[in-house]
Amino acid sequence: MIQQTRFLDGTYAGIIREINKDRIPSDKILYQNGITGYMTSFAARDRLDIIDEKAVMKCWNEAQDHLRRETWGKDKDYLRTKINLKNRIMSSLKRNTGENTVNKIIGDIFCENV
Repeated sequence: MIQQTRFLDGTYAGIIREINKDRIPSDKILYQNGITGYMTSFAARDRLDIIDEKAVMKCWNEAQDHLRRETWGKDKDYLRTKINLKNRIMSSLKRNTGENTVNKIIGDIFCENV
């Protein structure tokens, strides 16, 4: 578990505790309790009636802008660090492909032309 992080000056400071590998998040935790909860909160805040592709992209764009501001433009470094830390914690998971998963995820989320 990551207990503390600081990226404002470009450095990482944090404490990681080992977790029980049996507690790797299930799909229900990630999707139903996780992202769906965030998306419904976003929709309610912005007075949206439905969460469609347009709403998801609006949320992602606002999340990117927020993260860039909060990390002083080091958003990709921040995400790489977070993903690498979680990969270490969940090291028992097999990777789906041979390609660099961290760069693939960041590339999928943060398109260069956004």
